[in-house]
Amino acid sequence: MIDKHYLFLLTACLLLASVYYIARRRRIEAFTDKENLDGKTILVTAATSGIGLELVKVLAKRNVSLFITGRQPDTVIQLVEELNLVNKRVWGKHADFTDDKQTTGMWREAVNKLKRIDTVIHLPIRSYTRMKISKTDKGSFVDLNKKNLDRIMLINQMAIDHMKGKKILGKIIVSSSAKAEANSTKLTHGSLILMNSQIERYVDILSKELEGYKIGVCCVRIDKDTSNSLINYKFPIKPNKLAQKLIKPLDKIPKLFGRDPKKIVGVYMECLRLENTEVNGKVFSTETFINNRNVANYVSPNTLQRNTDHKYYLIDNDKLDIDNEKQVYLNRQINYKLPLKVKKLIENDNLKDLVSGVNKRHKYKGELPSILAEKCGVPANTVEVFNNEYEAIRKLFEVFVTSRDTICSEEPTCPQLTSVIKDNGNERSFVDFKINKSERTIDIDMKRLDKNLTGAVKILWISSPGLITGVSIKRERFEEIMLKVPSRTIVVLDQRLLECSFDKRAFNASKYISKYRNLIVLRSLNNFYSVENLKIAYTICNSELQEIINEKNLVSNIDSLSERLALEAIKDKKYEESTKKNIKREREFMETRLNESNVKFIKGDTHLILVNTYREKNDVIEDLENEDILLYKSNDEISNYWTLPISMKNEINDKIISIINYSV
Repeated sequence: MIDKHYLFLLTACLLLASVYYIARRRRIEAFTDKENLDGKTILVTAATSGIGLELVKVLAKRNVSLFITGRQPDTVIQLVEELNLVNKRVWGKHADFTDDKQTTGMWREAVNKLKRIDTVIHLPIRSYTRMKISKTDKGSFVDLNKKNLDRIMLINQMAIDHMKGKKILGKIIVSSSAKAEANSTKLTHGSLILMNSQIERYVDILSKELEGYKIGVCCVRIDKDTSNSLINYKFPIKPNKLAQKLIKPLDKIPKLFGRDPKKIVGVYMECLRLENTEVNGKVFSTETFINNRNVANYVSPNTLQRNTDHKYYLIDNDKLDIDNEKQVYLNRQINYKLPLKVKKLIENDNLKDLVSGVNKRHKYKGELPSILAEKCGVPANTVEVFNNEYEAIRKLFEVFVTSRDTICSEEPTCPQLTSVIKDNGNERSFVDFKINKSERTIDIDMKRLDKNLTGAVKILWISSPGLITGVSIKRERFEEIMLKVPSRTIVVLDQRLLECSFDKRAFNASKYISKYRNLIVLRSLNNFYSVENLKIAYTICNSELQEIINEKNLVSNIDSLSERLALEAIKDKKYEESTKKNIKREREFMETRLNESNVKFIKGDTHLILVNTYREKNDVIEDLENEDILLYKSNDEISNYWTLPISMKNEINDKIISIINYSV
């Protein structure tokens, strides 16, 4: 009898231990709001396994409403029941994403349960394909895209309509993998390379389209495998139970080299936490986040990613060889000869007096403001001088802008401005352009400007001549814009390329600083004088604004060499005259040759010309590089037109035209 009691107790203990063990493995604790996600309504696709499963477990702990999807009905129901133990606001519905009707039905059910959806998270779905693209059959490739890219696009279309209709400042998080960066099928599947690169390109384009609606779109790039896809095998016949047991250990092999899905969840949580303006258009690397986890608590992933962010930052051309005298480098700066007076200064033996010694003062009190004021035809107390363009832009933000303000600027814009906007955490609206192809002209889209120029805009930033277009604004258009600007809005007219214009009638905004009290003009010596060390920038505005800027400009130590280089360059009127003539001559040559070749372009008055070549921009640039002609790397594009700086040497421009003609 005693033995039976002991046996019963032993069995009960084992049963309780088993239940506890299973519960411990699958336990989900009650939520704690560390990411401040209160009230968020989130749809997560592919949520029943891998990263998706680990992510929804974490999200269920937060004060959010959650809707999950998966392919198997029983699995979805079971997971919803488990999540409901800690969060009653979790629902789900199964869907086979290769079936558009099921996908649409799932979305309708999600809207029915959540009422409004402000976040959509797409997790990757596995699909078998062959390694080599040449051996991948169409059916496998279609299945892969149906489950991933097609599914993402279909759900996003419904999500975007939903967010726009309910005026939700929503967020869409898409997933890709490091396979997007691969360029051969030696180590990964060709179909995955194609699909993931398409997904990242899709995110880039969609983010630009939705920026005006303040809907954030970003991508999490999963750098290390989490789902056994490194060894992506498929047996020609279905194995029996014994064979399945023998095969199952193979699943553990990729995990030795892969990444635990739990560690990747943090990247998605960070994307949820960040503002839409911080994530929009970004590709977040999981390995960057994980490898920098020691600083991830106080440095966000988008900051860690900046060194690879080509959308917002110019990067050096990797083929640039400073010691190669035959190489020609084309960018916004005029690449011409030194001004004669600067050349004489450099050759002077007394140059050492300008570079020796120590900084004796923190604030510049030299003669540059008065010289620049005389050059521009304005009073000396309207000019403020800065070491460089970035410092000038940063100071304007420090004086006039808070992090809550909106900045309305051209898109694309200069990297210095974009950097300051991002560092300051400002929201952006955009100044768009309209191209008249028949007349070969470009102008600001005033209808879009009316829509975007709201009372929340603190700074309206436009350039003339355009930093992307190379075209000067008309006086009538400028005055029309000023009439539309709200009273609290500062207008910065970026005229850093004004000296590069050969048009004597080019609009000079410095003459209007008295008429428009909210106008600030930005100029620079960096682009025209072909002197590498001459980076001085300056602002022109009414004396009241200038006094405020000057009071805040506590540290402005312009060294003696930079000052002397600037003074000598400004005095060299012959250089200014001959350079403008050269720009005009080469511009006319380029426009004539492009016209003869039926290549589309925009008429302008500087050394920057917008062209629409027959081939892709990158293909033309590659051909230019083969001829030792390097173009600065950027996203300076409007529609299908891209910015081509012309050379000051006719033989170089002739070679450029020949390469462009090759693409006809």
